[in-house]
Amino acid sequence: ENCVSQCLTSPGPPNCGNRGAPCPDGMCCSIWGYCGTSDAYCAPGNCVSQCLPPSPLPPAPGPPNCGNRGAPCPDGMCCSKWGYCGTSDAYCAPDNCVSQCLEPSPPPPP
Repeated sequence: ENCVSQCLTSPGPPNCGNRGAPCPDGMCCSIWGYCGTSDAYCAPGNCVSQCLPPSPLPPAPGPPNCGNRGAPCPDGMCCSKWGYCGTSDAYCAPDNCVSQCLEPSPPPPP
């Protein structure tokens, strides 16, 4: 027999996955067959069912809200889909920027 069935024990909630019942709401089922909420249960390499979606990026602190939530960003800043102004990829990358997006720099001349 393998070590998983004889070596691992868990003081936690009931077995899950192919070994038992579903986990309670808000808990992930780990590859070891136990329910929990930490990365040991929910991380992509550890979770086999009832995996939680990744948390969205928190809004960045800083300049005023923008886009449909407020004023335009100051010159040289992009408005992110989260409604904040900034200059990094978190604000200006094509997937993140909703207005005042910076044009990519042209390639240098040959």
